[in-house]
Amino acid sequence: MKFNVNCDRCCKDIQKCIKKVKGVVSVEMCMAKEVATVKGSFDAEKLKRRIFNKLQKRGEILSQEFSNHTESKSSIDSTSSSDDDKDDDDDKGDHSHKEH
Repeated sequence: MKFNVNCDRCCKDIQKCIKKVKGVVSVEMCMAKEVATVKGSFDAEKLKRRIFNKLQKRGEILSQEFSNHTESKSSIDSTSSSDDDKDDDDDKGDHSHKEH
């Protein structure tokens, strides 16, 4: 996913939000490129909506790879969110710095 982040906290908040999605195995964040590489078996569109709903960050799915093990690897441009999450209230926190 590609996303617009301006600080370490935004990057960490996005990573935390992604990790809570059912089926996500790993998340690699690259703040310099504004990209999150997410591995696991999950719905990338729901993940995108979750990031938006929780953090008001819009995201763009850059690519998806599927293996014969039903594991997907998504590279997503994120500033968005999904309803399909493990814990709805954990990542709400204080996001008064939403758009830098």
